Amino acid sequence: MGASISCLGKEIISETMTDKHILGVIPARGGSKGIPHKNIRELADKPLIAYAGETGLKSNMITDLILSTDSEEIAQVGVSIGLNVPFIRPKELATDTARTVDVIKHAILTMEEQKNVVYDFCVTLQPTSPLTQVQHIDLALQHLIDRKSDSVISLTLMDMHGHPDLMYTIQDGKLSKLLSGKEIHNRNKIQEIYCRTGNVYAFSRNLPLEHDVLYTKESGFVVIEKEYIINIDDELDWIYAEAAVHHMRKQKNK
Repeated sequence: MGASISCLGKEIISETMTDKHILGVIPARGGSKGIPHKNIRELADKPLIAYAGETGLKSNMITDLILSTDSEEIAQVGVSIGLNVPFIRPKELATDTARTVDVIKHAILTMEEQKNVVYDFCVTLQPTSPLTQVQHIDLALQHLIDRKSDSVISLTLMDMHGHPDLMYTIQDGKLSKLLSGKEIHNRNKIQEIYCRTGNVYAFSRNLPLEHDVLYTKESGFVVIEKEYIINIDDELDWIYAEAAVHHMRKQKNK
């Protein structure tokens, strides 16, 4: 039996699901535009893909963890840090317009053919969310299994910055509230709203293969603490992520 883990104070017991086949996919294409070579650039002394890889390998529930990439260079770095790279992704699945769901469908079907197995579930681990913790992965997968959901996504509670109740548009030089309703000045009266994050997408095998999506309106969810939320798109995100990694390491060493 695995260790007790918690997310926002909710403890669960995580067991290795020996009777379930669960594929973990780390998608990492080579053509990053915003930050060149982003997926193998060193973030606080480790290639970016290493964070998703190390976290995924700690999971009590993932039975096969793979790196899906179109780049031989990324594949070599992946292998050097202990990741399984069972194929090179077709170029048409690594363009700016390629859909993540198609990348996942290719990974599932290719791995099933290679291993002669049918997966029950799949989970994606985005390299651009390097602060994701193993408890987030295992909690999402256990929630997926226990509640018989077709998918589970990660959410985080929005703070005052970016809250839709405080948003405006500018039309002809004048402010206009984005949402109808009275002005809100007391933050205690603002409704709690949650934002989807890129940390974890867990779903049944058949959801992408039969319905061409990774989540639905009926998806289950796990709520992730704000300090673990980052999606690296540009250099400013990178600076924040590097500072956050160093901070977390200091906290663990206290």
